[in-house]
Amino acid sequence: MRDLITRVEIEARGFSHTAKAIDDWYQREGEFDMGSWTSYKMTMHYGSDSRMSIFVDDRGDEVDVFKGVVQSVEQFDSLLEMICIE
Repeated sequence: MRDLITRVEIEARGFSHTAKAIDDWYQREGEFDMGSWTSYKMTMHYGSDSRMSIFVDDRGDEVDVFKGVVQSVEQFDSLLEMICIE
């Protein structure tokens, strides 16, 4: 198993690379059903230690939808499916 998901693999799933600091930052816009509300913007950061955080925008506030370690494209795809992002 590889240690990191590549930028190309993340961008292939609809995310745009927005910044590089300690982590790589990505955004994705769309219509994301969060149950009782809909978000239109998702922000993600992914670090060299395979830690990933995903937030969605709720009227200017960021709401965490995932924080954890993701080490493969297969895990990333499963995560996106689990949080209802296709």
